[in-house]
Amino acid sequence: MSAIQRVLFPIDLSSDCESLLPTVRKMIETWGAEVTLLHIVESRRWLRSKPEFGRLMAQMQEIAEGGLEARHAVCRLESGAPADRILQFVRANRIDLVVMTAGGPGSLARNPLGSVADQVLAEAPCPVWLDWGSGRSRPESGMFARHICCALELDDSDEAVFGMATQFTAELEAALTVVHAVLPPAGQQLRPWDRAVHNRALAKARNRIDTLRQRFFPAAEITVEVGLGHAVVSRSIQLQNAGLLITPNRREAILAAEAECPVLRLATLTSCAAQPIEVPLRYAAARSA
Repeated sequence: MSAIQRVLFPIDLSSDCESLLPTVRKMIETWGAEVTLLHIVESRRWLRSKPEFGRLMAQMQEIAEGGLEARHAVCRLESGAPADRILQFVRANRIDLVVMTAGGPGSLARNPLGSVADQVLAEAPCPVWLDWGSGRSRPESGMFARHICCALELDDSDEAVFGMATQFTAELEAALTVVHAVLPPAGQQLRPWDRAVHNRALAKARNRIDTLRQRFFPAAEITVEVGLGHAVVSRSIQLQNAGLLITPNRREAILAAEAECPVLRLATLTSCAAQPIEVPLRYAAARSA
């Protein structure tokens, strides 16, 4: 049985969220996951209007039954700061995965992440599935990926990241490429007289990854290059035509997938150690009939 049993799908009722419906529907079909749709409004007064509350709830139930074909999805309306409420809900309900889009009101031209996605990625104690939106999606991506890239940092997170990548790869019946960037010394370029040093670093990294590969997924390919993480990961995604990137909480790797494929950001060791907190339920939850 998959470790993903409780999925939180925060929705702002935009076209980008609607573009994620096939992905969430596939998660339900593949894992038998229970999905909670969460819509948050920042004005508490708005939800005190019974007609408006009813309209929003009906709209969410229509998405659950029509878009997700999930007759037992839970629909929730809450008020407050969106990122804070999402994180509180995750911790209070032991959510296994948050599925959300990257953009939002806080998105800037040089920062493809909206403020809500940025905060959830940084603080969520569970994996986060990040999609770049309807304008940047392509076939055979996400839950429909035929090839997956997994970015490793060669630190204490490697076993957990490789293990999760192996699980997803098997469930999606996809191919897997493990990627790692060996950074050159600060302020230096790859000079001819540095090649011996770099070759030793490349061999050391490849040997460590190969040990994990033999343990978890012998069929996986390995890509180890000297360069900045963003460039190495982006190039690997493009060369492999990867439909999903799995990575620990490393911003440069996450941003490398922009306009290429969705990202499964795994929880860091620090986040995993966070204790769930109890949060009172502020508004009614409705389970679609």
